[in-house]
Amino acid sequence: MFVSVVSAAPPNKAITAGHEVNVQIGRLRFELNNLGTSPFKTWDATPAEIVVFRPNGEILQKLSVEVEIGDPYFDFIDLNDDGYVDLLLYDACAGYATCAGPTRAADVYLFAPKLGHFVKSKTMSGRGEISKSKKKGCLVANYKSGLAGYTDEEWCFNIKSGRWKMVGSSGGEPDAE
Repeated sequence: MFVSVVSAAPPNKAITAGHEVNVQIGRLRFELNNLGTSPFKTWDATPAEIVVFRPNGEILQKLSVEVEIGDPYFDFIDLNDDGYVDLLLYDACAGYATCAGPTRAADVYLFAPKLGHFVKSKTMSGRGEISKSKKKGCLVANYKSGLAGYTDEEWCFNIKSGRWKMVGSSGGEPDAE
């Protein structure tokens, strides 16, 4: 897993990362461009755009986003085990005491091979910190759910329907001391 963590970017300074989506597609380059008039800051929604470039440098697609934290970053994981790496942009706070707590939320974009580009998952975007589950085609969304606890939601993707389904939730209890 490749994570590109960067500090706050001033306007007109792109945050970039690159990752191979799969062998046939190759390595794509991702740029997060601040379209606002000030640097990204926590609690301030700043318009931005993700530009995805093909290996030859041509633009594959542009995705409009709003960044609500000072330190947005990309992550790349094959979330649904379809053989294509998906795009996560951590760009907001998640869970209890939003932005006072430690958890971040990602905009989640699944690579749709039939369309040849990334499609935003409305179900998984904004849920929390995303990681792979031990189950095939599943993920875990983790977020601070209270003053003293975290919640893990397990979601599995149905390739035929193209939908996520929550299959379990645990936690919410006080942190161990």
